[in-house]
Amino acid sequence: NLSQLAKNSALAYVRSFFIADEEDHVVISADWSSIELVIIGELSGDPEFAKCFSVIPYEDLHGIAAASALDMTLEEFNARPDKKALRTDIGKGSNFNYWYSGALGTVANKMGWSSDEMWERVEKYRTRFAVAEAWRVGTIADGRVNGYVQLPDGQRRYKFEATQQWASIMR
Repeated sequence: NLSQLAKNSALAYVRSFFIADEEDHVVISADWSSIELVIIGELSGDPEFAKCFSVIPYEDLHGIAAASALDMTLEEFNARPDKKALRTDIGKGSNFNYWYSGALGTVANKMGWSSDEMWERVEKYRTRFAVAEAWRVGTIADGRVNGYVQLPDGQRRYKFEATQQWASIMR
């Protein structure tokens, strides 16, 4: 996925390695990261996600997440002169950091937050997206009980080592 090669990193030059077969052709790469949060919103039914993604153009989920983590209203956040940097560092970072790890560790390191401060901000994030959080916790619980999670296409993703049975065997 070419979108994984950041435009502003030391690896940006690698993007130039990909050229179309013909001069009048174009190379297209889907940016799956732009829909990952939409999928979480859809599967969880979270109203905060729906509010953002049910309109065109989409509302700013990263701005909302940053405002929530900073304990501000969206209006207060949008009035800040550094909102663009905070949107990326805290908002976008929180959205992806949280859904892949259940915490905000990378954001906390970047922002210089203590462990206690990070967990306070995690709670604010969870509260803001409470329905999605309940879906996340429920999905994890189902995986622990069943040894798999059911994917939207009906397939099952097995992970026996996530079960209590596996933990008991290992102990």
